Amino acid sequence: MTTKNNTFRICTWNCAAINDNPFEYYVTIDGGDAFDIKSNEEEEKGTSSLSSVSNDNNNDNKKRLKEEQKRYERTMEKIDEQLLDRRTKNGLRAMKISDLLTNEMIEDLRRSIFEGSCATKDTWTHREFEECLKFWEHGFKDKLVIEEFLLNDEIGSKRLCSMPDRLTTKITLKNDGDGDESVIVRPCVTTSYADVAVLSDDKKWWEQWLKFVFMEKNGAIKNIKFLDNKKYPAITDEEVKISRPLQLFCLAAFDKSLIKLIQNADENWAETKKMLVDALVDKKIDATVQILENISKDKDCICLQEVSGQMREAMSNSAILSEKFDCLSSPDFDSVRNQNSMVLASKAFFKSGIWEVVNIDSSKLPAGVANGDLCVVREIVIDDADDISTTQKRRKPFTIASFHGDTNGLQTVDVVKAVNKECNDRTTAPSTTTLVFALDANSHYDDNKGKRLSCEQMFSAFSTENLANAWGSDFKLCPTTTCNARTFLQPQLNKAVFYRDKLTSKLVDRHPKDHVLFAKASFAVIESKTTRSNDCVLSAPQKMQWLDDCPFPTLSFPSDHALCSFELEYY
Repeated sequence: MTTKNNTFRICTWNCAAINDNPFEYYVTIDGGDAFDIKSNEEEEKGTSSLSSVSNDNNNDNKKRLKEEQKRYERTMEKIDEQLLDRRTKNGLRAMKISDLLTNEMIEDLRRSIFEGSCATKDTWTHREFEECLKFWEHGFKDKLVIEEFLLNDEIGSKRLCSMPDRLTTKITLKNDGDGDESVIVRPCVTTSYADVAVLSDDKKWWEQWLKFVFMEKNGAIKNIKFLDNKKYPAITDEEVKISRPLQLFCLAAFDKSLIKLIQNADENWAETKKMLVDALVDKKIDATVQILENISKDKDCICLQEVSGQMREAMSNSAILSEKFDCLSSPDFDSVRNQNSMVLASKAFFKSGIWEVVNIDSSKLPAGVANGDLCVVREIVIDDADDISTTQKRRKPFTIASFHGDTNGLQTVDVVKAVNKECNDRTTAPSTTTLVFALDANSHYDDNKGKRLSCEQMFSAFSTENLANAWGSDFKLCPTTTCNARTFLQPQLNKAVFYRDKLTSKLVDRHPKDHVLFAKASFAVIESKTTRSNDCVLSAPQKMQWLDDCPFPTLSFPSDHALCSFELEYY
């Protein structure tokens, strides 16, 4: 029989979310209790003047966030109205693409390509531009902005907007002299660009857009390539030949149309964007580290997924995290792709502080597992160490794994089996090693006709692996750990969901994706200690909470995956 001292407190968290576009997914600005505010009765029972001032500030912040939440909801609802109300024949719904991308603007593009100092004037031909202009004039420019452009599935399948949007989001500039780098982003709705004065003025916006795209040597125009109709068969051979200027035209029209779409919904939208960029982009790493610092006091292990190089550096610079944890990552940590798995191991729990990386034979892993996706570390216990307690010496050494699966979860089962086999192979591992595996499995409630991993399939696959799931033995009881849906303020409009359907559409990502697995013979889960969090109460001390029917990230919780915590008894 185990005692309460034999407990291992672990959490798993995919801490990634918004990369650059704060409007890509519906978010929650105010979760209903963003600030922990004392009641009037509590205040009357006696609080210091300092507490009263702090409480007043919290109340002011709470009111501000509630107002911002209502404004955000109204904006998204009005965007729905513009897209759905076919009876309206005015405004953006009545506009053609040529009303947004005028002949004067097309001439600006021509001059910038062939007469400016951009890097493409010697590689783009006048012929492809003129052929594209003919194609544009013969019908394309007359497409209605909403019905035949933004909501046109064919435009999406040809990647005429989404491809150039993805390739021209940002530019990295090397500063002369000091070797440092700076990043600038395209002025539009779908990036983190937040200059209110530019986004609110058509003339200033177009000037800055041209400057970004056609910047000498480093202009984003150099990233626009010919589309491949072998990869995207919807695009015709004719369109392939003119696909570079056609993408440029579509990108300009797309950026302008989204500005008009959200401007019609809220004339002060740029202010809202600035607030979201500040919380979810610029201060995302700071907010993530703060959450980790606050939960660290009662965690023996924190497993993370989709960690960037900047995030790892920020954790190592945190006095709280670096003092309490050994921050462990695999040798193939990728600071370019920035989707790495890590293990934070408590120095108090793992007394020896000695770890070895468990190398999993790549030939045993499924195709597509990228550098940094998988981190497996094995604890090395020194039996005669004076500072290790009797309990510590008695328990088995742990092997801890953290993994981020592919979008459809099709790698997950094979990766877990490969790691489990390695940890139980007596020729490569001590027979006493115990595996705890935390992962974003990208598992779903259903398999979508065999296209993705379902929870039922995952549970069935691991039934022969002597692994248990910390959520319990019944796959039907696994709770959702994601709740997000794409807005129409992003280029993959075929994946967008109307705001009214943000919780119910089949396109909503609302699935049980995050799990902790453990060796059945070595652990038992203490169910009363199991929690998940998708919001952070910004009080002192900071508290985590779960909000039902809440799209996240929220303004105080910068991830689109829940933080899942478990307590295990070990034998």
